[in-house]
Amino acid sequence: GVPPTVTLGTLPASIVEGGVIHVSASAAGTGSVPSVSFFVDGVLVAVDAASPYVADVNAPLVAGTRSVTVRAQADDGAGNIAFDERTISILADTGAPAIPTFVTPNPSGTLTAVEGTTLHVQANASDTVALWKVQFFVNGALVGEDSTANYEFQLPLPFVSGATPLVLSLVAWDYAGHSTVSAPLNLTIVKDQPPTIAFVQPTAEGQNFVGGTT
Repeated sequence: GVPPTVTLGTLPASIVEGGVIHVSASAAGTGSVPSVSFFVDGVLVAVDAASPYVADVNAPLVAGTRSVTVRAQADDGAGNIAFDERTISILADTGAPAIPTFVTPNPSGTLTAVEGTTLHVQANASDTVALWKVQFFVNGALVGEDSTANYEFQLPLPFVSGATPLVLSLVAWDYAGHSTVSAPLNLTIVKDQPPTIAFVQPTAEGQNFVGGTT
């Protein structure tokens, strides 16, 4: 049979390791519509079954600057394939992410939270290339991680016998393995106080009522 045609879209000449490579291709076939597979250095990284053929993939990690081959391969499902490939340079990432910070709870002032409730935590983190994930720690123990901005976590708070301190912290990671740690955030879990109750009516102490009246 007649093989399909495929053309790899524009690629950057170079990109930092861990950075996002936006790959695209155009393809056509005389029979069925082809699917397109994307490879980086021979490793399958994405498959798109229909036009437009696009994918976002992270550049591989490198020990130093080196070249990799990006390939778009079309397959018409009848055993006919075609490919187009290009070489780009991957640069070593030498910088760490920015120091992550707490958005909520507000890191200013004295922080308290009531036992038995759920604490919503949101972090701010960034990297000059691409941020991989943010980890959330409580008293030094990992309790969650998020790889999607806005980097949010839910922390169920235990019931306590008295005021109980917690130390919250964040760690931001990039794809090259660099990490940075936030300033600690001190929070105190306090006991849930019983509700209060007071008479609205009667309002006067010692007020008497006659039977059958309101």
